[in-house]
Amino acid sequence: MPGMSVRHLYLTRHAEPDDDGRLTERGVQQAVLLGRRLSNVPFGSVQHGPLPRATETAQLVARQLGSQVPVIELDAAGDYIPHVPSPDEVDPEHRAGVMAFLADVSSGKWHRERSSRRRPSGC
Repeated sequence: MPGMSVRHLYLTRHAEPDDDGRLTERGVQQAVLLGRRLSNVPFGSVQHGPLPRATETAQLVARQLGSQVPVIELDAAGDYIPHVPSPDEVDPEHRAGVMAFLADVSSGKWHRERSSRRRPSGC
């Protein structure tokens, strides 16, 4: 339609964190490089979730944008599953596996197992 403005939404994941959830040296470099790559894009704001890795990433990206772009924390962008489907909402063919996975996620088991795995060198 003529006269309608266009908005672009850029989504990115936080840069590489350490085991404590803060950015690693490599993560800092990733965030700075992302900000430089986006420095010619006219952003209205940089919004992020409440976790330290997301906050650090957003602040580093915003510093590279060359202007005073507001950095806004959004609790709604937190690290959680916003909706867990009931078994009736899941395709019967996949129901058992999906519900078992969701039970592990909500108990924290999945996160603990994931964080205990070491990344191979160079990843």
